[in-house]
Amino acid sequence: MQRKKSTLIILLSLFILSIVWQSCQYRPFLKYYLPSKKTHLAKFTKWEKSVYSNSNSLRASYDITCYDWLIHVHPEQKQISSTMKIYFQMVLNQDSILLDLQKHLTIDNIKSSVPLKKTKRKKDVLFVAFTRDLQKGEKVLLEITYHGQPVHMLKNSAINWNKDKNNKPWVCTATEGIGCDAARKLLTAFGLPENIFSASLTSLKQVVSERQANALLAPPSDATLALIERTNNWCAEKNNYFITLADQLYPAQLLEISDPPPVLYAKGRVELLSNRSIALVGSRNATTQGIVNAKQFSSNLSQSGLTITSGMALGIDTAAHLGALEGLGSGFGSTIAVIGT
Repeated sequence: MQRKKSTLIILLSLFILSIVWQSCQYRPFLKYYLPSKKTHLAKFTKWEKSVYSNSNSLRASYDITCYDWLIHVHPEQKQISSTMKIYFQMVLNQDSILLDLQKHLTIDNIKSSVPLKKTKRKKDVLFVAFTRDLQKGEKVLLEITYHGQPVHMLKNSAINWNKDKNNKPWVCTATEGIGCDAARKLLTAFGLPENIFSASLTSLKQVVSERQANALLAPPSDATLALIERTNNWCAEKNNYFITLADQLYPAQLLEISDPPPVLYAKGRVELLSNRSIALVGSRNATTQGIVNAKQFSSNLSQSGLTITSGMALGIDTAAHLGALEGLGSGFGSTIAVIGT
């Protein structure tokens, strides 16, 4: 009896240690580090283990529901300037939260839908205190404007300063100032893309601004020509698709939103775009139980014939994709990863 009790105590201790270890392995998106060559895991100090742990109430007290990130990249100076709106909902009553922001980036301004008491920075963390307790379920908007030079990050990170095969910066290779809204207006007014580029300045100015019209009529830069060449080469590869608004493959439901992208780049089983589907997304900083639940939900839904759509981010998104693929053995099992670029 005593031996069984000791065994249970050991197993319980190992279980608790595994949870603590897992919580300490959380790696925030904008934190830089030198991973161990043996384990490829981040090396954390005692302070970082406390701050970055999922059990930290300042981090676990809210769920981010949406990012609205406007970023200007200056390749030659290796600088960025950005305004990031963070929409989040409280899951606990608390008057303070913490966010991840590189210490190398300078904050210009912080606005909030709830009055701020103070903000404080330490290393790669921004502490935000409000004038009152935020209540469970309350929705809050933070708007942070900042600039600076991000440190060198890993190859799969969101920002790096590598150049393409033509020795051109990887950013700013498209026609400057022509976004989705302007592109749709031009296509509506002129029809085919070649009609847009053959139109006069006067005609273009009736649809878009003078600056945009001049940009369309200017000779394509080397970077734009290189981008076109890479795109054509990519389209020529097997199972790659360039889908426009006029294409039958373009998802019908996507056309119903207020701001459908003029072009989709698709790779793989493009017929899944017309399947019955369900989106399953969530926090990058998910709990262990949240990961298990997301994977199980996704697996069951996939096996019933639904295509699982998610964003291929860490946490819940990854669990959704993996769960969907478990349905492959049933003859179903399909998933779509949507990556905004």
